[in-house]
Amino acid sequence: MRNPQIIKLFLITALCTLFIFGFSYFGTAAYGMIFSDQDKFASGTLIGNEDVTGMDKSRAISYITEKQDQWVNETVLSMQFQEVTKEVEDIPAFYQFDIEQSISRALSGKKNQLIAKIDEKKLNAILEEILPELYAEGIDRETLIADLLMYASLLESGKHTIKLQNYLPGDLFEDEVIAESSTKITGKESVVNMWAGNESSIEVDPHSQVSFLDLAEERGSLQFEADEMSIISSALYKALLNTNFMITERHIGRLLPGYIEPGFEARVDSEKQMDFIFTNPNDHKYVINFQQLDKLLYVSVKGPKTIYTYQPSLKDKQTFKPKTIIQIDAKLPFGQKRIGTEGKEGILVNVYRDQMDESGKIISSEKIAEDFYPPVHEVLIYSLAFKKDQTDDSADSAENVPEDSVSSEDEKSESDAEKSSDEQKPDNKLNETGSNKGTSRNANENDEDLWGLENEAVK
Repeated sequence: MRNPQIIKLFLITALCTLFIFGFSYFGTAAYGMIFSDQDKFASGTLIGNEDVTGMDKSRAISYITEKQDQWVNETVLSMQFQEVTKEVEDIPAFYQFDIEQSISRALSGKKNQLIAKIDEKKLNAILEEILPELYAEGIDRETLIADLLMYASLLESGKHTIKLQNYLPGDLFEDEVIAESSTKITGKESVVNMWAGNESSIEVDPHSQVSFLDLAEERGSLQFEADEMSIISSALYKALLNTNFMITERHIGRLLPGYIEPGFEARVDSEKQMDFIFTNPNDHKYVINFQQLDKLLYVSVKGPKTIYTYQPSLKDKQTFKPKTIIQIDAKLPFGQKRIGTEGKEGILVNVYRDQMDESGKIISSEKIAEDFYPPVHEVLIYSLAFKKDQTDDSADSAENVPEDSVSSEDEKSESDAEKSSDEQKPDNKLNETGSNKGTSRNANENDEDLWGLENEAVK
């Protein structure tokens, strides 16, 4: 009887031991299999734009921290107001991230934003640097901060520009005349009147480019001559130099026209494809008005006032004296001379545009163009023979003529020279290398009778 009881007791003890051992071992494994997935984020869980599916909180914190550092290195954030742009230099100090709090509050299977704050002291410093006092007081800070946080909370890398004018009330941007110019139009009143009479204004949309030849075609003005159209384009160019508009294409002629000062010509010619093109870099629309005032063409640019004022300046101006070219004309009566072409000084000038603040201090100076007009050489035409005193006078007047000044760049003087050379023998041409005496002697002894003797009367 004792043996069966011992066996029963042993079996009960063994079963209890196995149960306790098995429960402690397999129960832990089963619990881990059942409940471990609840500590990991489900499919579709995003922190910002980063997917943390299948990660536990510790792994997600490490992963998001790594992505945040990458975002800081790959992101350029700037704030812009009209023509002024300021870049946020220290983004890690500008934004304050709370990654642990973002992970602990994240909803599994949902898109969650990364919790971040902005250092408002740094934001205020940037706004004070960019915005004038009037605009700084009216800016919508709450909306601005919310938009700034959006880039950080979604970890959107790249170049981001915040345009501050979008956070200001529209009544702060009143239209006013920001630039104007006037140009003489003597003798061209009808052309200017037709241009200004068709449509007296041009609307220039934000960030748009305008071609003067395209405008002329739209207005039916391409039939005008290049000199007539250039009066209008030059007046427009002169006005735009007082703005921040970009000059994309511009040309000048060989000779400075009388209606404009050096540095302000903008020649257009549809046949030669010489156009005047400019660009509005601002976020606002501007209107350019044309008006004829007696003998002047008045051009004004109207729109929101820019932060800085602009003013053209001419620098490093140089003048070049014309040379004197002496020619012989057999058709002129003996002892006479005439002016073939009047001389005109050449000009070299650099055109700059100064950017100035409210106090008038120059912030920067941008070189716009370098204009050069070559000199027009003076052409003096003499007859074949002179009286002695006339010859001496002409020789004295030509002593200072450089030896390399005999060739003429003017079309009229060239035609005169061709006519005279056709009527002369080759041996009677002007000796260009020895022209400082005014005339050259004929090497052919058979033609001495043309010159005559010293005291002989004119035949």
